[in-house]
Amino acid sequence: MKKIKTIKKSTKPKLRSKTNSHTRTHSGSRGHNKSRIRLQTKKVVKSDNPLLTSFDLEAFIKENGTFPENVINEASEIYQIIPEEIIQRELNTGKRKDLRYLNIVTIDSEDTKDVDDGVSIEITKEGNYLLGVHIADVAEYVTEDSAIDAEARRRGTSVYLTDRVLPMLPSELSNGICSLNIGENRFALSVFMEINHKGKVLHRKVCQSIIQVKYKRTYKEIYHLFTDATKEEQQSDPFFGQLELMKQLAEILHVKRYKMGCLDFDFPETKITVADNGQPISIGEYITDFSHNIIEEFMIACNETVSEFFTRMNVPFMYREHKNPEKEKLETLAEELRGIGFTLDIKKDDIPEYKIQKLLEKAKDSPKKLLVNTLVLRSMPKAEYVTESEGHFAIATDYYSHFTSPIRRYPDLFIHRIIKKVLCGGMSEKEKKRISAYNDAVAKHCSETERQAQAIELLDTNIKIAEYMRQFLGESYSATVTSITSFGIFARLDNSAEGLLFYNAMPEYMIYDPKRLVAIGERSKQKISVGDKIEVTVARVDTHLGKIEFS
Repeated sequence: MKKIKTIKKSTKPKLRSKTNSHTRTHSGSRGHNKSRIRLQTKKVVKSDNPLLTSFDLEAFIKENGTFPENVINEASEIYQIIPEEIIQRELNTGKRKDLRYLNIVTIDSEDTKDVDDGVSIEITKEGNYLLGVHIADVAEYVTEDSAIDAEARRRGTSVYLTDRVLPMLPSELSNGICSLNIGENRFALSVFMEINHKGKVLHRKVCQSIIQVKYKRTYKEIYHLFTDATKEEQQSDPFFGQLELMKQLAEILHVKRYKMGCLDFDFPETKITVADNGQPISIGEYITDFSHNIIEEFMIACNETVSEFFTRMNVPFMYREHKNPEKEKLETLAEELRGIGFTLDIKKDDIPEYKIQKLLEKAKDSPKKLLVNTLVLRSMPKAEYVTESEGHFAIATDYYSHFTSPIRRYPDLFIHRIIKKVLCGGMSEKEKKRISAYNDAVAKHCSETERQAQAIELLDTNIKIAEYMRQFLGESYSATVTSITSFGIFARLDNSAEGLLFYNAMPEYMIYDPKRLVAIGERSKQKISVGDKIEVTVARVDTHLGKIEFS
């Protein structure tokens, strides 16, 4: 066995698939793409969820790959083009506002077909930004206690696997009448926010609307337009001016959130390309950029605004809560960080949002970035759905709910119904009591289904990575140490595949130092730390559990 050694620079070529493929990756529908190649990205974050080692993925896919017959029958009866008489009725009664004159844009990845959200922007006469966030009015079609609603509630969320999607709603809704497709009339819930140049929301308004998306762009196209396009290309794009305003406002909103103490975790993402038969043909690191941040900032602002707006109306609601970390866990975190050269000053009764923020910022350029982010995340309680909220620690806000994705998340659909009741004349005390009676149970169930979906998506991603790496058994590569444990060393290859090097597979006995998170050779005294480059050999892959072992 080749002795492990630390190295300064990779001497191995990048991993490439041994299979021949001449087909380019291109966009298509998540899970319904008829093209040759599909592209998906998944965050690769270690989890202690037991589902990752015991869950039967194939059984879950079989159970959720299709819908019950009564759901299929209900979905087949839903119109796919809104009849003109229904549009006129909604407008004449004043139930909806006609916003089809607005220049609404959708920005998504190349393969997105279930489009929840569109945005519009303009400058007010006072010089402020008027941001409009327009969300698909799924509740208009999924009525309470219908067969579709019962199944959506059971699922709780859509599950996005590498080569398919297990949707919360049938395709007639998720990819059809609810999806904000360009040029088509769609019912929506619209949130308007007048925001000044410091990022403060001065005024807000929520209404039911009918919209028509005028402009559709992908993240890649937005990035190209701002970084690579010529001035002629930019000037020829009729929406470029509005995109510039969006970019400006997103930066303002992020600066404001940063000043409030929001936490920006930085975990690597993996891009997996698979062939029609589901076999992975390439993997690599996926990088997000400012084009993703535009929509993220707008959705966060919208979720916060809606949550505060309806909380003040004293109606039953469902919140997205992230509790403050416990002092004991922060003390443990501070001790772990000291061992790897970072400091976090914990004072009595002090919850240092800004200190954690500065810590994550400092770690960005460190080879120990992934470890620092992982340690901080593990010290935090899990975000969950609740009926009485204490705020969202990571986003640094007192009010937060999930409102912007009703096609793929049941909590969003749930509060859409409440909002629509309020907008249509208010909610009686009897109605409040009825909703409150089962609100808590729905919130707990949605928290459970979310955690399950995250574990399943991670397991699926790890399985695809393991399947891809199987062809490289016996090959040696440079890897970066990402974590040191009591039983072995986790290391990450340049193509983002991560594996475990057990101590008993190493040429000498290793001494684990839990305080400094290092492994030291008993004989050679060689120290291995997080961020070190080591040479490893792909020794074993488990394609059932999605695990890779190095030697």
